[in-house]
Amino acid sequence: MAVAGPLAHSVNDCLEVFKIQCVKDQHLRDPNIAPVPFNQGMLDKVHEDHSKIKVGVLQEVPFLPVSKAVKRAIALSRKALEDEGYQIVDVTFSAEDFAEGRNLLIGMVSSGTGPGLIRDLEGSGERLGPGVWANLFLMKQGRLGRTLVKGILGAIGMGRHKQAVQEVKIRNNQQYELFLKQKYEYQSRMSKKWQALGLAAMVTPTFPHCSFKGKHADDMGLMGEYIFMWNTLNYPCGAMPITAVQNDEQDFTDSHNDGWTKLLNQTAEGSEGMPVSVQIIAHAFEDEKALAVMQSLDKQIKFRMPTPQV
Repeated sequence: MAVAGPLAHSVNDCLEVFKIQCVKDQHLRDPNIAPVPFNQGMLDKVHEDHSKIKVGVLQEVPFLPVSKAVKRAIALSRKALEDEGYQIVDVTFSAEDFAEGRNLLIGMVSSGTGPGLIRDLEGSGERLGPGVWANLFLMKQGRLGRTLVKGILGAIGMGRHKQAVQEVKIRNNQQYELFLKQKYEYQSRMSKKWQALGLAAMVTPTFPHCSFKGKHADDMGLMGEYIFMWNTLNYPCGAMPITAVQNDEQDFTDSHNDGWTKLLNQTAEGSEGMPVSVQIIAHAFEDEKALAVMQSLDKQIKFRMPTPQV
């Protein structure tokens, strides 16, 4: 699966999967897994009185602005949760917070799971795609090589891509341990910020528009500004479709006007009818709060798409 969690037809289906997986005696079935039973009380407490539950809404991040369709999806989500009686507050985090989350995740993949995954792919006879090959090439470069590649990216109008690959490099064991220490400190600092806001959950975009076209996968795979931070923090996120792209939403512009802007505009072309999603995020080990808010959204939005004919 492309996600570390269930893919479901509905929020309630997703909820049932969690109840099946999160059982109190899981450690007896698999001694390598700690027992983390589903907390029905946490979910019920959210639904007990929505007026006591604070949900944050993040509109967009300046590094990666969103399309008209995504802005409309966020507005629909806000209205739906207001109608359900939740306390809704606008929330943002600093550009530095997002950048650190991005750099930590990409750095951990580059020095941790990435090299082994690529080795397994090559050993299994898999052909590496251009994007994977390019990242592997960058990982293997020394400081001079990486500086040269980043300079080329900046020169061809891919400045944001240049920033996204800052930590694509392989560290030695000592460097990696220090890098993980930075991650733990980041997790602690962001947890305190979340708790100070008093949030049960937060609604954010998942991507600047609808899903990108397959031919752009290698070029657009690093446009994960709305997911990198939460992956680094180990915060549960549930993505769900809210609406579909309308006829007058098939273009994309932003203040950057760079290579990424061009790619996003190409993605927007011909996208009418494509689903547009938001994600609901909760603090680490509070999955049930995210699921509860997703239930409320689904109750109000009721967005469904017909199953395509095969």
